[in-house]
Amino acid sequence: MKKSYVLFFLLFIISSLIIYVSCSDSGTESVPPDTETVTTTISGTVFDESNAPIVGAEIKIAGQTPVNTNASGGFIFSSIKVPKSRFVVNVAKTGYFDGSFADAPKANGTSDIKVYLMTAGVTQTVDAGTGGEAALLNGSKVKLVANSVTKSDGSSYTGNVNLSVGYLDPTSENFSNLIPGGDLQATTTNNTQTTLYSYGIIRVDMKDDAGADLKIKTGYTSEITVDIPPSMEASSPATIPLWYYDDATGLWKEEGTATKQGDKYVGTVAHFSEWNCDTPEGTAKVHGLVVDCNGLPVPGINVKIGQASASTGSDGKFERRVPANTAFDVQVLGARNFGLTSQIVSVPPLAEGTDYDAGTLTVQCPVYVKGQIKCGADIKYGQVVISWAGGYNSQYTETDGKFNLPTAAGKDAEVSIYTFDGKYKTMNITTPTNPGDILDLGVIEVCDAGVTGDNKLTINGGGFNNRTFTFSTDSTVAQVYGYFDPSDSLTVIWMWQQFAPDTIWFWFTFKGTGLGTPTDITMYLYINSAYYLATAGIPNTTATANVSNYSGIGGLIEGTFSGTLVQFFGGTGSVTISDGQFSVIRRITGSQIEKRQRNKIPIEIRKKLHLK
Repeated sequence: MKKSYVLFFLLFIISSLIIYVSCSDSGTESVPPDTETVTTTISGTVFDESNAPIVGAEIKIAGQTPVNTNASGGFIFSSIKVPKSRFVVNVAKTGYFDGSFADAPKANGTSDIKVYLMTAGVTQTVDAGTGGEAALLNGSKVKLVANSVTKSDGSSYTGNVNLSVGYLDPTSENFSNLIPGGDLQATTTNNTQTTLYSYGIIRVDMKDDAGADLKIKTGYTSEITVDIPPSMEASSPATIPLWYYDDATGLWKEEGTATKQGDKYVGTVAHFSEWNCDTPEGTAKVHGLVVDCNGLPVPGINVKIGQASASTGSDGKFERRVPANTAFDVQVLGARNFGLTSQIVSVPPLAEGTDYDAGTLTVQCPVYVKGQIKCGADIKYGQVVISWAGGYNSQYTETDGKFNLPTAAGKDAEVSIYTFDGKYKTMNITTPTNPGDILDLGVIEVCDAGVTGDNKLTINGGGFNNRTFTFSTDSTVAQVYGYFDPSDSLTVIWMWQQFAPDTIWFWFTFKGTGLGTPTDITMYLYINSAYYLATAGIPNTTATANVSNYSGIGGLIEGTFSGTLVQFFGGTGSVTISDGQFSVIRRITGSQIEKRQRNKIPIEIRKKLHLK
């Protein structure tokens, strides 16, 4: 009797987490009340070092529910509240160092950003008990002393330490895009804000063989060596402050110093992240305009601004904070802009607080593809992607659903449209051949929901002998969808359908929004009038899943699952689920949707769970 009560209570708690979801999948955490906020929209695309979009990267911002980039590397947070002074976008993806972008938000406007991730691989494996070092070809390296590594919770660790070490050269073309934060804003030990001028950055990541994070033990330090680019050796100071990146604030924080030894800076650190050898220079600002050969503003152009970069808005304008007292160049580079380049604008050393007008940067005339997204009379908002062999560009529409994308000339291209409410459309075009020409696609009807794959499972037991049930995507006869519940960091995969004379209701939950094998999986199955459960702590049950795709709202959550579930509410039988597949649209569940979904739950279950 006691066991039945425990199972009943467990189910009630789990079901409550599933059914009583938040009113929005855009997050529940609030910005601290003592921080002045503004409402803004932040959209963007995540790329690797070769300028290819990254699918399935996790995006976090301002306490919002994390999202994953879609099939075109895109993401969007619409009408969210962020700190008035600075928003921070943090990006994570297995196989890459974490990325980050920070800037001042546009109140009641849209910031369309680009985030680039740097590939991370194991540079060296050392034994935690003996220590060792991991070095790069340019001499940048990190040393670990013996017995100086712990698990992330501070407990002792023995075994392999897999060190991933990366270096960012401040003189390289990629530096402005790969540097965490993007604009080198920092706080000193006196808690004053400044802008940095970098002489080199080392990135260090430590993991065990299972991929879990490791850290330096309290009371220990590690020595880092950072290469100084040859062109900067003459101006590099003998002693330089060290700064680490704080992804919560999007600011670099001063901690310690490094000394110049030949063409290297050497220092000691008590924790690993990104370590930057920089001089604080105060803060100024640069703004400007990018136009094409006809004088028309060009949106979505990446502009290199000294050691930082910025993207042009729909009006072709850009701005960025820069270090004072330091000369630098401003230019549009072809490698980041499908071949478009501009003249070089040399900016003299600026006094602190200066807002410098870099003027107008003129690029070659691209061709343009424009249009408006609608579904009947409804204006749609979303991401438009144009891709061709060797090239790619994307843009989020304005509030009127319109887009105007600069594109390479004379290309067979595919236009992919992803709307914020989960609609999609693809179409093939040939871009104009004459520079400056415009292909107007007019009003594009985007009314179809995302295409899902199979949602099915095979049941053995409970009256079935390896019978496969495939759930329909027709909402009039079935319910198949997924969502993320931020209150408990749970992803929910839901399938319900009547297969006359049988009614099958199956859902399972797991922690987080990542790819691979999730944790804390709970499975629930209703067959006609029998109830089955599998979760940790319930004897003779198993529940496994593998997530192969996790997109943002409107995109797909996909993978496979299997399990062994036991009967409760009076029964003693069990069932096995095999060959389970899910490919569901990630939805926003609001209070009205919640009520409709709850009413679809079989009345017998609602009564047993005391759900009205």
